[in-house]
Amino acid sequence: MKAALTIAGTAVALSLYVAWRRRVRVLTPTLVADVRAHLGEGPIWHVGREELLFLDILNAKLFCFSPAKRAITVEHDLSALTAHVSTVVPVAGSRGQVILGTTEGLALFDLDIGTTSFCPHPANGTLHGEYVRMNDGKCDPRGRLWIGSISRVGPGGADLDPGQAALYCLDGWGSKPTRVLTGVTISNGLCWTGDKFYYIDSPTCHVDVFDFAADAEGSTALSNRRHAIKVLRLGWGWDGMGWDEMDGMGRDGMGWDGMGWDGTGWDGVGWDGLE
Repeated sequence: MKAALTIAGTAVALSLYVAWRRRVRVLTPTLVADVRAHLGEGPIWHVGREELLFLDILNAKLFCFSPAKRAITVEHDLSALTAHVSTVVPVAGSRGQVILGTTEGLALFDLDIGTTSFCPHPANGTLHGEYVRMNDGKCDPRGRLWIGSISRVGPGGADLDPGQAALYCLDGWGSKPTRVLTGVTISNGLCWTGDKFYYIDSPTCHVDVFDFAADAEGSTALSNRRHAIKVLRLGWGWDGMGWDEMDGMGRDGMGWDGMGWDGTGWDGVGWDGLE
């Protein structure tokens, strides 16, 4: 009887796997800009420039890539100004201005002017400690910048310091970042769809979802936190995240996540059908 149940269970698992494989679309990436980044991250489309902005976090470099020209049109080395550049988001109504996530906090920067335009936020130095730096960030549907940090400790910040990072919201350059979530270790991917906010603290190995007060003026309230996706294999972790309007298969919106494991590889995962 036990053997029969095992065989039956295996058959069900195989059937589910075959059905899943038939539904999955495998995408093959194409190299378009060979910049040899140490830690390439933070891609974001700049509508006004019709270019893709992206970063080399650990070398504090910022790139602009033009699909029309198939070339890097702008490259900025900011390593003399900050040790890391972790996030770039365009400023509404400007062709050149962007807000950057940096080691110290935030900075205003003009892509066309260059390093002389680098302007640190007045709150820098008050947001976190010596070995904490900013990480991933995005703007919510109201145009406010949400950006989180990574917490480290020890000589040179060699080790993670669990629970000592945070997620912040900046509502305009003239305001001070508001701490929205605490108890974070590696604040990473974030995106919004409807009245829900998806969020990743990488060492937890899952994607969380919150109820988000999308229609409340000025509100940063998050509630009803729960797991949207849980990865059970130790050593796997979610990284960046985004949400598109159509998934290319005729279905409404789909979430996309980068996933790394054991320091040996990376994969991209698309998902839908979640709450």
